[in-house]
Amino acid sequence: MLKHCLIVFLVSMVPVIELRGAIPYGVGFGLPLWLTYCVAIAGNMLPVPVIYFFARRVLVWGSGKPVIGKLFAFFLEKGERAGQKLQKKAGRGLYWALLLFVGIPLPGTGAWTGTLAASLLDMDFKKSVLACVGGGSNAIGTFYHFIEDKDVQLIGCEAAGRGADTPETAATIATGRLGIFHGMKSYFCQDEYGQIAPVYSISAGLDYPGIGPEHAHLYDTGRAEYVPVTDEEAVEAFEYLSRTEGIIPAIESAHAVAYARKIVPQMRKDQIVVITISGRGDKDCAAIARYRGEDIHE
Repeated sequence: MLKHCLIVFLVSMVPVIELRGAIPYGVGFGLPLWLTYCVAIAGNMLPVPVIYFFARRVLVWGSGKPVIGKLFAFFLEKGERAGQKLQKKAGRGLYWALLLFVGIPLPGTGAWTGTLAASLLDMDFKKSVLACVGGGSNAIGTFYHFIEDKDVQLIGCEAAGRGADTPETAATIATGRLGIFHGMKSYFCQDEYGQIAPVYSISAGLDYPGIGPEHAHLYDTGRAEYVPVTDEEAVEAFEYLSRTEGIIPAIESAHAVAYARKIVPQMRKDQIVVITISGRGDKDCAAIARYRGEDIHE
C-alpha cells in the first residue's frame, strides 16, 4: 500500500496528469478512494508556491528559446487561456471559481494550470496597506475601505521613539494595556499604577499614549497588524523618500515608509503596497536637522 501511495503522490505532481491520472491509478490498485484522494491532493498542492512564484517567469523566458520554445509556449498559452476563461465566466467570483477549477479533477483543470492562471491574472498572494498610527484617524480612514477584503493586509506603524523596550516610546500596541482615557476604552501606555504614562516620539502627531477603539478592535480580532518603528528608522525613511522621489513626507507618515522599506524587498514586483502619506514634511525639516546634529531653529 505504501508503494502505491507514494506513486499516487508523485503522479499527482506531474503537469497535465495531476489528479486525473493519480486518482484512477490509486483506485485501480485497490487503495481506498478517500486515501487516494487525500494523498493526490497533498501531492498536487505541494508544487503550488513554486508554480506561482516562478512558473510564469520560466515559461516566458523559455518560450523564445530553440528546442524548448514550443513546449514552454504551449504551457504558457494553456495558462493564459484558462485564466481568461475563468475571468470571463466568474467575474467577481473569480477566487471561488479558481478554487473549484483546481480542486475538481477534470481535463484542463488542476493545480498546475490553476496556479499558473492565478499568476497570469496577477492574483496576489499578498497586498498591503500601511499607515502610521498615533491616535489613529488617518490610518483608519485608509483601512476602512479594505477591512472586508481579507486578501489585503493592514499594517499600522506605531511610533517606537527611542525603542519599544525603553520608557521613551509611544508604541501603544507594543507596550500598552486596556484602559479608559479621554472617554474611550482602548489600549493605552500606562505606568505600574494604571496612570497614563508619559510618552515620546520625534513625531508630534504620533506622540500620544493611546490608539482609537477601531484600531484596538482590528488588533484584537487579528484583522490588522501593528508594528513599532523607531525615530531613527523614521528619519532614515524621511530622508530616503525625499532624496529618491522628491516627496517630503510628514515625519508621521515616514514611520509607514520605514516599515514598507523592510517588507517590500520580500515581495514580488507585481504586488501592491499602499502607503498613506498623510501630510507634508516641510514642517519637520528643522526637527530632522536638529536630530541629525545641526544647530538650527525654526
